[in-house]
Amino acid sequence: MAHNQSEQRAVKNWMALEFTNATQQIVAGTRWSDCLVFAQRPKFQKLGSKAMLVIGDIHRKTMRIGMGRPAGLKRHEYDITLLVQAIAKDDQSGGDDFDQVMDQVETVLEVVLIETIITDPVDGSQYRVTKIAEEIDSHTHPPVADEDQGLVTFTGQKNFTLWVHYND
Repeated sequence: MAHNQSEQRAVKNWMALEFTNATQQIVAGTRWSDCLVFAQRPKFQKLGSKAMLVIGDIHRKTMRIGMGRPAGLKRHEYDITLLVQAIAKDDQSGGDDFDQVMDQVETVLEVVLIETIITDPVDGSQYRVTKIAEEIDSHTHPPVADEDQGLVTFTGQKNFTLWVHYND
């Protein structure tokens, strides 16, 4: 029988849920009334007027940290890129609000609980998160103006590490 569990899927969906639960905090005090969150990259053709967070690139490294082979304590170390995007009509005040969104996203990351059990939404497999976002690298990209639409697209990213420990 096929084995269809995925720790990476569990990580991405858990991160998306954490941000979904904090969307009002992320856009509080800005021009955006809501924030869409995706565990996988969506099609960007219909952007609308909401802020958007997407769990982006994932890089995973496996390390044995205790006991011998074949069993033992292991750690998966994920380097995660969170993509942040929003659209506004005004380049100056929209940029100010986007800076605030970037800061508020980081505030959410800083309070995510560790020693949390996360679950793969497809098969129910569980994993233990032991570290997240102890260091956050933030980058805001230059805004892009769409002259036809009169809109400005703001984008940025947050890069951080997440650890999952498991016995194998």
